[in-house]
Amino acid sequence: NNDEQNAYEIVGVGSDATDADIKKGFRQRSLKTHPDRNPHLKDAARLFHELTQAQNKRTRKRNQRRRQNGRNTHRRPEQIRDAGRRMVEERQAELLRQQKEAELAERSAQEELDPPPLGAYPLSFSSLHAQTSPQASTTPPSVSGTRSPSTPT
Repeated sequence: NNDEQNAYEIVGVGSDATDADIKKGFRQRSLKTHPDRNPHLKDAARLFHELTQAQNKRTRKRNQRRRQNGRNTHRRPEQIRDAGRRMVEERQAELLRQQKEAELAERSAQEELDPPPLGAYPLSFSSLHAQTSPQASTTPPSVSGTRSPSTPT
């Protein structure tokens, strides 16, 4: 326990500090003791090494306690598989939706190019032809009444 208390002192926080406080204290101390940032300090490399060792030790102990309490910070394999499965299913559903939209757009474009089906309009060619047929007006009974008197019969 004395070792753990010493680690908190090296980081510059109390033993009741939160994870955020510890992280902030470590960053501040590491900037003050990093050998590249402080070449004028003779013990900078040693101090920085002690600081990182203290942080690593504290982090290992924290993770060990979490594992023992069943609150591991890492995802379990079945959670990863489930998340991956959901992502695949969502992607497949999206691709299927896009495919249906493309088919619908293609179908409507093709319908615009196709001729209309037979009987789509109220008048068909045959009924139009029967109404204006020249035979109806040139049959012998109708023609006989239209002859001129000078023409012999």
